[in-house]
Amino acid sequence: MSRKVRPARKRIYPESTALQNLAPRRKAADETLLTVADVAHKLQISRGLVYVLLRSGELPSLWIRRLRRIRARDLDQFIRERWIGHSGQKAEGPPPKEKKPVEGRLAKYRREHGH
Repeated sequence: MSRKVRPARKRIYPESTALQNLAPRRKAADETLLTVADVAHKLQISRGLVYVLLRSGELPSLWIRRLRRIRARDLDQFIRERWIGHSGQKAEGPPPKEKKPVEGRLAKYRREHGH
């Protein structure tokens, strides 16, 4: 018994140019994602300090599940904002913290217990 074979259906795909017009065009470098270790290496600082910058919001980042990523353009902007120009003007940084006197254990004990 012979079986009839149907001709394959002709699939219609949208034109590739139509799909390209839907997405905005961006440079590939704008969307490069860096790891915390990459950022630390580029800035020549520790990974811990990068996490401090991320937690404070000074350096924006995004989460991909449990992974933290920083866009290359955000890192470039971060560097540009803090760059000391050739005109001698310093970039504004955080205000200096007031130093509190350090009190030793013995002095604290005496103060608390009236000795």
